[in-house]
Amino acid sequence: MLKNFRLTPVCFLFGLFITLSSCRKHHPDISPGEGATDAPPTTNNGQPRITRYEYFPNLYTLFNYNAAGQITSISDINADTRRDCTVTYLPNGRVDRIIESYSYWKFNYNSNGLLEQADAYIDGIATAQGYYKFVYDGQKVIQALLYSTEGTSTIHPHSKLDFQYDANGDITRSDTYLWDATNAKYTFAGYQTYQNDTHPNPVYWFRDIFMVLYRVIGPHNNTKATFFYPDGSVDQENTYDYTYNNKGYPTSAARKNLTAGTNVFVTLAFLYQ
Repeated sequence: MLKNFRLTPVCFLFGLFITLSSCRKHHPDISPGEGATDAPPTTNNGQPRITRYEYFPNLYTLFNYNAAGQITSISDINADTRRDCTVTYLPNGRVDRIIESYSYWKFNYNSNGLLEQADAYIDGIATAQGYYKFVYDGQKVIQALLYSTEGTSTIHPHSKLDFQYDANGDITRSDTYLWDATNAKYTFAGYQTYQNDTHPNPVYWFRDIFMVLYRVIGPHNNTKATFFYPDGSVDQENTYDYTYNNKGYPTSAARKNLTAGTNVFVTLAFLYQ
């Protein structure tokens, strides 16, 4: 599960697209095929609960749950640095807020129960200081737009991602655009291509949370991710070779950076309850 396109309210005004690491997500009872309009589930429905995703022994993410199977918190640990996010819910089981220190995301849903907008509130300011907006084709997110107050006192476009999918509902390409305030238009900033396996991704069922904190995801695991500059030259290319448990969920992955010169391997780990 590739953790890129990661913006939190704390770093919202900086508007950075951060590439972190590997890959995860899926709930096998949900088909995100063409024209699907089912909202994501509110619990894991008895499927394996991922509790830890490890990139290095001192670089990992922890997932905590309540008795109902809902995510209650997500913690990113990087050596001595820790980022804790608490998740709260509406009476209908949908996510209400993701809270981090003095800032939070407020979730808003469309008539189909899909996450339409996540508003960012920062440092006790009463009005939103920016937001994500998600555009759908059926259940699939085809565009994610970020708006912020960066450089001004009013909310304005900052960046957007456009997504393409295959017949399995997996993302095959995403194009990145940054807002050019001088010319009042989006400018192309590069693109990413993906290949995927057919195994369930353990975080797909809580994809609303995942796409606000990290990135938009599809139902299976990335086996290859290539990042391109605007001119089409390769910035980074990673492959992922998985092992799976008896339920088909990934337990480890050998990540190989094909552009590192030395073809460095990193072994990723996925732990479950």
